[in-house]
Amino acid sequence: MEAILWPAVVLILGIVALFIFKQPITRLLDRTERISRKGLSTTRPQEISAPSPKSQLAEFMSQTEHVMVREAEKNIRANVDRMNIKKPVDRERAIVRGFASLVVVHTFEKAYSTLYGSQLSALEYLNDNRNKQQTKSDIRAFYDWAVSNFPDVYKEYSFEQWLAYLQNLVLVQINGEDVSITVGGKEFLKYLLDQGYSKNRAG
Repeated sequence: MEAILWPAVVLILGIVALFIFKQPITRLLDRTERISRKGLSTTRPQEISAPSPKSQLAEFMSQTEHVMVREAEKNIRANVDRMNIKKPVDRERAIVRGFASLVVVHTFEKAYSTLYGSQLSALEYLNDNRNKQQTKSDIRAFYDWAVSNFPDVYKEYSFEQWLAYLQNLVLVQINGEDVSITVGGKEFLKYLLDQGYSKNRAG
């Protein structure tokens, strides 16, 4: 998979990302009232004036100041140097591509950790039958099977919520009664295959 072309840089960027988004994530959690498979419920943030670009840079650098970040910076530069990339604009492109790869991997990992087995099976079915029109009724068979086998899990989890969760992850597209797998859904299944992850999960 293209997203795993330079795993060393992706791993390093993961450490950097942890510090880059520490404050935004903290602010989001501070405003979070409720979290569930339906999503986050937050309060409206207070309006604040936008800081100047210079102060934004200073704040960003101070927030991300850490010995591990500095070590990661050196490793990132070393990786890019080994790729013999000289032009600043090309170096930026390489680093942005690595960061984008990290985002994709993180998204897929989070999706896999939260999806039920029935949702994975439904997604695989949509992929195998992507050249045929599929409807909500076709997909509901997977939900009904899960309800009969895991009644406690699905006691307060409707079919609409079950299907909407796949849509919120941008793995499926819903158009009226029609349901189809997205490009992201197909790439997600490829990722699971590449990683050797099992689709046989509870739920």
